[in-house]
Amino acid sequence: MNKSRLIFFLAVLGIVVGIERCNSPKTTQLTALKPAASAAPTIPPKRGSSLSIPPLNSSPLVSPAPSAVLTQAGPAIDFAKTAERITPSVVALSVFDASGKLLHNGTGFFISDDGRFVTSRSLVDGGANAVAKTADGKIYNVSGILAEATPMDLAVLKAEVKERVPFVSPNKMAPFEAGARLAAIGSPLQRRENMVAQTSIAGRKSDANGEWLELTTPVPGESLGAPVINARGEVLGLVTLQREDGVAVNVVRMASALDPVFARIDKRAKPVWKVAAAPASPAEGPLQKPKVPLAGPGQPGQPGKNRLIYSPTPAYPTEARHSFFPVKGTGRFRIRFGSDGRAQDVQVVQSTRSQTLDSAAVEALRKWKAAPGQEWTANVPITFQP
Repeated sequence: MNKSRLIFFLAVLGIVVGIERCNSPKTTQLTALKPAASAAPTIPPKRGSSLSIPPLNSSPLVSPAPSAVLTQAGPAIDFAKTAERITPSVVALSVFDASGKLLHNGTGFFISDDGRFVTSRSLVDGGANAVAKTADGKIYNVSGILAEATPMDLAVLKAEVKERVPFVSPNKMAPFEAGARLAAIGSPLQRRENMVAQTSIAGRKSDANGEWLELTTPVPGESLGAPVINARGEVLGLVTLQREDGVAVNVVRMASALDPVFARIDKRAKPVWKVAAAPASPAEGPLQKPKVPLAGPGQPGQPGKNRLIYSPTPAYPTEARHSFFPVKGTGRFRIRFGSDGRAQDVQVVQSTRSQTLDSAAVEALRKWKAAPGQEWTANVPITFQP
Protein backbone atom coordinates (compact mmCIF):
# COMPACT_ATOMS: atom_id res chain seq x y z
CA MET A 1 0.00 0.00 0.00
CA ASN A 2 1.50 3.22 -1.08
CA LYS A 3 1.51 6.36 0.94
CA SER A 4 -1.36 8.09 -0.90
CA ARG A 5 -3.79 5.22 -0.27
CA LEU A 6 -2.93 5.15 3.43
CA ILE A 7 -3.71 8.81 3.80
CA PHE A 8 -7.07 8.38 2.02
CA PHE A 9 -8.03 5.44 4.30
CA LEU A 10 -7.28 7.40 7.49
CA ALA A 11 -9.30 10.35 6.26
CA VAL A 12 -12.39 8.20 5.61
CA LEU A 13 -12.02 6.52 9.02
CA GLY A 14 -11.92 9.92 10.77
CA ILE A 15 -15.11 11.06 9.01
CA VAL A 16 -16.97 7.87 10.04
CA VAL A 17 -15.90 8.20 13.70
CA GLY A 18 -17.01 11.88 13.77
CA ILE A 19 -20.45 11.06 12.38
CA GLU A 20 -20.89 8.31 14.98
CA ARG A 21 -20.03 10.63 17.86
CA CYS A 22 -22.60 13.22 16.68
CA ASN A 23 -25.41 10.66 16.48
CA SER A 24 -24.82 8.97 19.87
CA PRO A 25 -26.12 11.93 22.22
CA LYS A 26 -29.36 12.29 20.22
CA THR A 27 -30.14 8.62 20.63
CA THR A 28 -29.56 8.81 24.37
CA GLN A 29 -31.75 11.93 24.74
CA LEU A 30 -34.60 10.42 22.76
CA THR A 31 -34.42 7.28 24.86
CA ALA A 32 -34.65 9.31 28.09
CA LEU A 33 -37.66 11.25 26.84
CA LYS A 34 -39.57 8.15 25.75
CA PRO A 35 -42.43 7.44 28.27
CA ALA A 36 -42.29 4.27 30.30
CA ALA A 37 -44.42 1.44 29.03
CA SER A 38 -46.19 1.09 32.42
CA ALA A 39 -47.46 4.72 32.52
CA ALA A 40 -51.22 4.98 31.87
CA PRO A 41 -52.30 7.49 29.26
CA THR A 42 -54.18 10.59 30.42
CA ILE A 43 -57.75 10.76 29.14
CA PRO A 44 -59.10 14.30 28.84
CA PRO A 45 -62.71 14.79 29.96
CA LYS A 46 -65.28 14.68 27.24
CA ARG A 47 -66.60 17.98 26.07
CA GLY A 48 -69.95 18.66 27.67
CA SER A 49 -69.32 16.33 30.65
CA SER A 50 -70.97 17.28 34.02
CA LEU A 51 -67.86 16.39 35.98
CA SER A 52 -65.84 19.46 36.92
CA ILE A 53 -62.91 19.14 39.27
CA PRO A 54 -61.71 22.47 40.72
CA PRO A 55 -57.99 23.13 40.69
CA LEU A 56 -55.90 22.76 43.82
CA ASN A 57 -56.22 25.40 46.55
CA SER A 58 -59.68 26.41 45.32
CA SER A 59 -63.23 25.66 46.38
CA PRO A 60 -66.62 25.96 44.70
CA LEU A 61 -68.50 29.25 45.17
CA VAL A 62 -71.39 28.97 47.63
CA SER A 63 -74.15 31.59 47.78
CA PRO A 64 -75.17 32.36 51.38
CA ALA A 65 -78.75 31.72 52.40
CA PRO A 66 -80.86 34.83 53.16
CA SER A 67 -80.86 33.99 56.88
CA ALA A 68 -77.09 33.85 56.94
CA VAL A 69 -76.33 37.34 55.71
CA LEU A 70 -75.11 38.44 59.12
CA THR A 71 -72.06 36.82 60.67
CA GLN A 72 -70.01 37.55 63.75
CA ALA A 73 -66.75 37.51 61.87
CA GLY A 74 -65.84 40.15 59.34
CA PRO A 75 -64.98 43.82 59.23
CA ALA A 76 -65.98 46.16 62.02
CA ILE A 77 -69.50 47.54 61.79
CA ASP A 78 -69.99 51.27 62.24
CA PHE A 79 -73.24 51.13 64.20
CA ALA A 80 -72.80 54.75 65.30
CA LYS A 81 -73.07 55.96 61.72
CA THR A 82 -76.07 53.71 61.04
CA ALA A 83 -77.75 54.97 64.22
CA GLU A 84 -77.85 58.54 62.88
CA ARG A 85 -80.86 57.60 60.76
CA ILE A 86 -82.69 56.03 63.72
CA THR A 87 -81.90 58.57 66.46
CA PRO A 88 -84.48 61.25 65.46
CA SER A 89 -87.29 58.77 66.19
CA VAL A 90 -85.87 57.66 69.57
CA VAL A 91 -87.27 59.16 72.79
CA ALA A 92 -85.88 59.28 76.31
CA LEU A 93 -88.81 58.24 78.47
CA SER A 94 -89.34 59.32 82.10
CA VAL A 95 -92.26 57.75 83.99
CA PHE A 96 -93.67 59.14 87.25
CA ASP A 97 -96.01 57.73 89.87
CA ALA A 98 -99.18 59.38 91.18
CA SER A 99 -97.23 61.65 93.54
CA GLY A 100 -94.87 62.88 90.84
CA LYS A 101 -91.95 60.72 91.95
CA LEU A 102 -89.74 59.37 89.19
CA LEU A 103 -90.29 55.64 88.70
CA HIS A 104 -88.27 54.68 85.65
CA ASN A 105 -86.04 56.10 82.95
CA GLY A 106 -85.87 54.25 79.68
CA THR A 107 -86.22 54.48 75.93
CA GLY A 108 -88.86 54.16 73.24
CA PHE A 109 -89.25 55.04 69.57
CA PHE A 110 -91.98 56.54 67.41
CA ILE A 111 -93.75 54.12 65.08
CA SER A 112 -96.07 56.70 63.48
CA ASP A 113 -95.93 60.41 62.76
CA ASP A 114 -98.90 61.14 65.06
CA GLY A 115 -96.89 60.46 68.25
CA ARG A 116 -97.46 56.77 68.84
CA PHE A 117 -94.40 55.00 70.20
CA VAL A 118 -93.48 51.58 71.57
CA THR A 119 -91.47 50.73 74.65
CA SER A 120 -91.10 48.12 77.36
CA ARG A 121 -94.21 47.67 79.49
CA SER A 122 -91.98 47.29 82.56
CA LEU A 123 -91.14 50.99 82.25
CA VAL A 124 -94.75 52.17 82.51
CA ASP A 125 -95.88 49.72 85.20
CA GLY A 126 -97.38 51.78 88.04
CA GLY A 127 -97.00 55.02 86.11
CA ALA A 128 -99.49 57.87 86.28
CA ASN A 129 -97.64 60.34 84.03
CA ALA A 130 -94.69 60.39 81.65
CA VAL A 131 -92.73 62.70 79.39
CA ALA A 132 -90.88 61.81 76.20
CA LYS A 133 -87.83 63.80 75.09
CA THR A 134 -86.29 63.70 71.63
CA ALA A 135 -82.72 64.39 70.56
CA ASP A 136 -83.61 67.85 69.24
CA GLY A 137 -84.59 68.95 72.76
CA LYS A 138 -88.37 68.77 72.32
CA ILE A 139 -90.41 67.54 75.28
CA TYR A 140 -93.76 65.81 74.84
CA ASN A 141 -96.32 64.96 77.47
CA VAL A 142 -97.43 61.33 77.25
CA SER A 143 -101.22 61.02 77.31
CA GLY A 144 -101.25 57.39 78.35
CA ILE A 145 -101.22 53.78 77.16
CA LEU A 146 -103.03 52.71 73.98
CA ALA A 147 -102.30 48.98 74.21
CA GLU A 148 -100.06 46.64 76.17
CA ALA A 149 -99.03 42.99 76.33
CA THR A 150 -97.65 41.96 79.71
CA PRO A 151 -96.27 38.51 78.73
CA MET A 152 -94.27 40.05 75.89
CA ASP A 153 -93.39 43.18 77.91
CA LEU A 154 -94.65 45.52 75.19
CA ALA A 155 -96.60 48.76 75.39
CA VAL A 156 -97.82 51.31 72.85
CA LEU A 157 -98.15 54.86 74.18
CA LYS A 158 -99.30 58.18 72.75
CA ALA A 159 -97.33 61.41 73.01
CA GLU A 160 -99.04 64.76 72.57
CA VAL A 161 -97.48 66.18 69.41
CA LYS A 162 -98.55 69.25 67.45
CA GLU A 163 -96.74 68.32 64.24
CA ARG A 164 -95.56 65.20 62.54
CA VAL A 165 -92.61 63.46 64.16
CA PRO A 166 -89.93 61.19 62.63
CA PHE A 167 -90.65 57.50 63.02
CA VAL A 168 -89.33 54.08 61.99
CA SER A 169 -91.06 50.83 61.08
CA PRO A 170 -89.59 47.56 62.42
CA ASN A 171 -88.78 45.07 59.66
CA LYS A 172 -90.40 41.66 60.21
CA MET A 173 -88.36 40.19 57.31
CA ALA A 174 -84.93 41.40 58.45
CA PRO A 175 -82.40 38.51 58.35
CA PHE A 176 -80.57 37.34 61.45
CA GLU A 177 -78.81 34.28 62.84
CA ALA A 178 -76.95 33.16 65.95
CA GLY A 179 -73.75 35.15 66.38
CA ALA A 180 -74.99 38.10 64.34
CA ARG A 181 -74.03 41.49 65.71
CA LEU A 182 -76.72 43.92 66.87
CA ALA A 183 -76.94 47.34 68.51
CA ALA A 184 -79.54 48.93 70.77
CA ILE A 185 -79.95 52.62 69.86
CA GLY A 186 -80.56 54.83 72.90
CA SER A 187 -81.18 58.54 73.20
CA PRO A 188 -78.26 61.01 73.11
CA LEU A 189 -79.96 62.77 76.05
CA GLN A 190 -78.93 59.81 78.18
CA ARG A 191 -75.36 58.79 78.86
CA ARG A 192 -73.64 59.25 75.51
CA GLU A 193 -71.26 56.31 75.94
CA ASN A 194 -74.28 54.01 76.10
CA MET A 195 -76.20 55.56 73.21
CA VAL A 196 -75.17 52.68 70.92
CA ALA A 197 -74.96 49.47 72.96
CA GLN A 198 -73.45 46.68 70.86
CA THR A 199 -74.15 43.01 71.48
CA SER A 200 -74.83 39.86 69.47
CA ILE A 201 -77.40 37.09 69.21
CA ALA A 202 -76.86 34.14 71.55
CA GLY A 203 -79.92 32.22 70.40
CA ARG A 204 -83.52 32.32 69.29
CA LYS A 205 -86.41 31.20 71.49
CA SER A 206 -90.18 31.19 71.32
CA ASP A 207 -93.24 30.27 73.32
CA ALA A 208 -97.00 30.71 73.10
CA ASN A 209 -96.53 34.49 73.34
CA GLY A 210 -94.11 34.81 70.43
CA GLU A 211 -90.39 34.68 69.83
CA TRP A 212 -87.41 36.61 71.11
CA LEU A 213 -83.64 36.76 70.75
CA GLU A 214 -81.28 36.07 73.62
CA LEU A 215 -78.20 38.29 73.82
CA THR A 216 -74.59 37.35 74.48
CA THR A 217 -74.05 40.45 76.61
CA PRO A 218 -76.71 42.53 78.41
CA VAL A 219 -77.39 46.12 77.36
CA PRO A 220 -77.49 49.08 79.81
CA GLY A 221 -80.65 49.71 81.80
CA GLU A 222 -81.34 52.94 79.89
CA SER A 223 -81.65 50.86 76.71
CA LEU A 224 -84.81 49.12 77.90
CA GLY A 225 -87.41 49.86 75.21
CA ALA A 226 -84.77 50.94 72.66
CA PRO A 227 -84.91 49.90 68.99
CA VAL A 228 -82.44 47.20 67.98
CA ILE A 229 -80.79 47.25 64.55
CA ASN A 230 -78.70 44.76 62.62
CA ALA A 231 -75.57 45.44 60.58
CA ARG A 232 -77.69 46.67 57.66
CA GLY A 233 -79.49 49.25 59.80
CA GLU A 234 -82.82 47.39 59.83
CA VAL A 235 -84.89 47.54 63.02
CA LEU A 236 -85.39 43.95 64.22
CA GLY A 237 -87.42 44.86 67.31
CA LEU A 238 -86.83 46.41 70.72
CA VAL A 239 -85.21 45.63 74.07
CA THR A 240 -87.63 44.14 76.60
CA LEU A 241 -87.48 42.03 79.73
CA GLN A 242 -88.04 38.29 79.71
CA ARG A 243 -88.75 36.73 83.11
CA GLU A 244 -87.67 33.17 83.69
CA ASP A 245 -87.55 31.51 87.11
CA GLY A 246 -88.01 34.87 88.79
CA VAL A 247 -85.07 36.46 86.95
CA ALA A 248 -85.56 39.23 84.38
CA VAL A 249 -83.03 39.47 81.55
CA ASN A 250 -82.72 41.75 78.54
CA VAL A 251 -83.89 40.21 75.28
CA VAL A 252 -84.89 41.48 71.85
CA ARG A 253 -88.61 41.12 71.21
CA MET A 254 -89.11 40.61 67.49
CA ALA A 255 -91.01 43.04 65.27
CA SER A 256 -93.55 40.32 64.46
CA ALA A 257 -94.67 40.39 68.11
CA LEU A 258 -95.94 43.95 67.67
CA ASP A 259 -98.71 43.02 65.23
CA PRO A 260 -101.10 41.49 67.79
CA VAL A 261 -100.51 44.48 70.08
CA PHE A 262 -101.34 46.95 67.31
CA ALA A 263 -104.46 44.96 66.51
CA ARG A 264 -105.82 45.72 69.98
CA ILE A 265 -105.82 49.46 69.38
CA ASP A 266 -109.24 50.85 68.63
CA LYS A 267 -109.14 53.91 66.40
CA ARG A 268 -111.61 55.63 68.72
CA ALA A 269 -109.78 54.63 71.90
CA LYS A 270 -108.10 57.30 73.96
CA PRO A 271 -104.80 56.72 75.77
CA VAL A 272 -105.18 56.28 79.52
CA TRP A 273 -103.07 55.65 82.59
CA LYS A 274 -104.16 52.82 84.85
CA VAL A 275 -103.00 54.70 87.93
CA ALA A 276 -104.85 57.95 88.64
CA ALA A 277 -102.73 60.97 89.49
CA ALA A 278 -103.10 62.38 92.98
CA PRO A 279 -102.28 65.85 94.34
CA ALA A 280 -98.59 66.20 94.98
CA SER A 281 -97.22 67.40 98.31
CA PRO A 282 -94.88 70.43 98.31
CA ALA A 283 -91.33 69.39 97.56
CA GLU A 284 -88.44 70.42 99.74
CA GLY A 285 -85.24 71.78 98.30
CA PRO A 286 -83.68 74.89 96.79
CA LEU A 287 -86.56 75.41 94.37
CA GLN A 288 -89.21 77.89 95.45
CA LYS A 289 -92.68 76.35 95.35
CA PRO A 290 -94.53 78.05 92.47
CA LYS A 291 -97.51 80.11 93.44
CA VAL A 292 -100.31 79.29 91.05
CA PRO A 293 -103.37 81.52 90.70
CA LEU A 294 -106.18 78.98 90.68
CA ALA A 295 -108.95 81.47 89.99
CA GLY A 296 -110.70 80.92 86.73
CA PRO A 297 -114.08 80.29 85.18
CA GLY A 298 -115.97 77.48 86.82
CA GLN A 299 -117.73 74.63 85.10
CA PRO A 300 -120.99 75.47 83.38
CA GLY A 301 -123.69 75.91 85.97
CA GLN A 302 -121.16 75.45 88.77
CA PRO A 303 -119.67 78.69 90.09
CA GLY A 304 -116.32 78.47 91.75
CA LYS A 305 -112.66 78.06 91.03
CA ASN A 306 -110.75 75.56 88.96
CA ARG A 307 -108.80 73.17 91.10
CA LEU A 308 -105.39 71.60 90.45
CA ILE A 309 -105.37 67.92 91.30
CA TYR A 310 -101.77 67.19 90.28
CA SER A 311 -98.98 69.80 90.39
CA PRO A 312 -95.47 68.37 90.97
CA THR A 313 -92.80 70.93 91.76
CA PRO A 314 -90.16 71.32 89.04
CA ALA A 315 -86.87 69.80 90.17
CA TYR A 316 -83.67 71.81 90.05
CA PRO A 317 -81.77 70.40 87.02
CA THR A 318 -78.68 68.33 87.75
CA GLU A 319 -76.95 69.94 84.77
CA ALA A 320 -77.44 73.38 86.35
CA ARG A 321 -76.25 72.13 89.73
CA HIS A 322 -72.97 70.93 88.23
CA SER A 323 -72.41 74.14 86.29
CA PHE A 324 -69.18 76.08 86.93
CA PHE A 325 -71.19 79.19 87.83
CA PRO A 326 -74.40 78.99 89.88
CA VAL A 327 -77.46 78.97 87.65
CA LYS A 328 -80.55 80.66 89.01
CA GLY A 329 -83.45 82.63 87.69
CA THR A 330 -87.13 83.44 87.85
CA GLY A 331 -89.54 82.89 85.02
CA ARG A 332 -93.23 82.97 84.29
CA PHE A 333 -95.06 80.27 82.38
CA ARG A 334 -98.58 79.94 81.01
CA ILE A 335 -100.47 76.63 81.09
CA ARG A 336 -103.61 75.99 79.09
CA PHE A 337 -105.77 73.19 80.50
CA GLY A 338 -108.25 71.33 78.32
CA SER A 339 -111.73 70.27 79.31
CA ASP A 340 -110.31 66.91 80.39
CA GLY A 341 -108.04 68.65 82.90
CA ARG A 342 -104.79 67.89 81.08
CA ALA A 343 -102.18 70.53 80.27
CA GLN A 344 -102.68 71.14 76.57
CA ASP A 345 -99.99 73.74 76.11
CA VAL A 346 -97.15 75.32 78.11
CA GLN A 347 -95.60 78.61 77.02
CA VAL A 348 -92.69 80.63 78.34
CA VAL A 349 -94.05 84.09 79.12
CA GLN A 350 -90.89 85.33 80.83
CA SER A 351 -87.68 83.31 80.48
CA THR A 352 -85.36 82.50 83.40
CA ARG A 353 -82.55 83.40 80.96
CA SER A 354 -81.40 79.81 81.10
CA GLN A 355 -82.46 77.22 78.55
CA THR A 356 -81.79 74.48 81.09
CA LEU A 357 -84.06 76.03 83.71
CA ASP A 358 -86.79 76.85 81.19
CA SER A 359 -86.79 73.25 79.92
CA ALA A 360 -87.00 71.89 83.46
CA ALA A 361 -89.99 74.11 84.22
CA VAL A 362 -91.83 73.25 80.99
CA GLU A 363 -91.20 69.53 81.51
CA ALA A 364 -92.75 69.65 84.98
CA LEU A 365 -95.70 71.85 84.04
CA ARG A 366 -96.69 69.56 81.17
CA LYS A 367 -97.53 66.94 83.82
CA TRP A 368 -99.93 69.17 85.77
CA LYS A 369 -103.60 68.28 85.81
CA ALA A 370 -106.75 70.07 86.83
CA ALA A 371 -110.23 68.90 87.69
CA PRO A 372 -112.22 68.17 84.49
CA GLY A 373 -114.36 71.06 83.31
CA GLN A 374 -114.07 73.72 80.67
CA GLU A 375 -110.79 75.01 79.29
CA TRP A 376 -108.88 77.57 81.33
CA THR A 377 -105.41 79.12 81.62
CA ALA A 378 -103.05 79.63 84.56
CA ASN A 379 -99.93 81.79 84.86
CA VAL A 380 -97.21 80.17 86.98
CA PRO A 381 -94.17 82.02 88.38
CA ILE A 382 -91.22 79.74 89.16
CA THR A 383 -87.90 80.58 90.80
CA PHE A 384 -84.85 78.33 90.60
CA GLN A 385 -82.06 78.74 93.15
CA PRO A 386 -78.91 76.57 93.54
